[in-house]
Order: sequence, then structure tokens, then C-alpha cells
Amino acid sequence: ALVGGQAADLEAERGVTTSDATGEANSTAGSSHADCLTLLEDIHRRKTGALFVAALRLGGLAASATEQQLGALHGYGRRLGLAFQICDDLLDVEGAVDILGKRTNKDAARGKLTFPRLLGIEASRARAVQLAAEACASLAPLGPAAAPLAGLARYVTERDR
Repeated sequence: ALVGGQAADLEAERGVTTSDATGEANSTAGSSHADCLTLLEDIHRRKTGALFVAALRLGGLAASATEQQLGALHGYGRRLGLAFQICDDLLDVEGAVDILGKRTNKDAARGKLTFPRLLGIEASRARAVQLAAEACASLAPLGPAAAPLAGLARYVTERDR
């Protein structure tokens, strides 16, 4: 999933036809707004989301989590990964170079498909906050032990670097 997501991201950047997780062909060239948004979400669920899910699942397995708990971690990771990526896209647009420690507006300069480009800044921020809230709701089966993960989800939407 991770490698496929990265390949799809690079292909989308060039406007090349890509395959989503189901193998269905997608292209950013001439695509509708909704199709581009679906493609972008699929790319980042397969990249950032899959990375988060893998780390959470491994932690859950090490802690002898039940299937229900692993499912909760999976749902949390998918949503948090997408929220993280949206916030990363926002930082590329709005972030301060001296705080981030890296150049900004790289994505726009490369014509990269991003959430702010598709949704605008405010709608992107609202989507990230919504996803973080959904991620936190996914943690319900874990009870109070999941408080640090809920805090991480909130941090993702508030970070400035």
C-alpha cells in the first residue's frame, strides 16, 4: 500500500493516469473536482494513513490487543493519517519558513495536487479537524488508555511545524 500510494502520488503530480487501491484507473488531467479529491484521499490513505496504521497495529499487537482494539487503532490511524497530510499541505501554504525549518509553497510551485488547492484553506482546515474528531471517536473501545492518542490527534490539527 505504501509503495503504491507513493507511486500514485508521483504520477498524479505529473498528471499521469494512476491506479487507486482497487486497481481502478484515475487521472488528474481533466478530472472533476470530486474525482481529484477522491484520488488525493486515496493516495494519502495509502501513504501516510498506511504508515500510521502499521505503527499503531504493531503497537497493538505488542500489547496483545483484541481484534476490536486493533480495529479501533486501524480506524484511528486511517483518519489521523489523512488529517496529518491535510495539515502538512496547509503548513506548506501558510507555514513560516523560520518555524518549519524548510521552504514553503513547494507543492504549488510543482503543481502538486493538495487539499488546499482543491478545497481551499478554510475547508481543508475544517476537514482536518473533522477527521481528527472522527479519529478520536474511533478510540472509544480503548477507553481512558487512549487519551494520549486523542491528544496526538488534537496536536496534529494545531501544530505549526
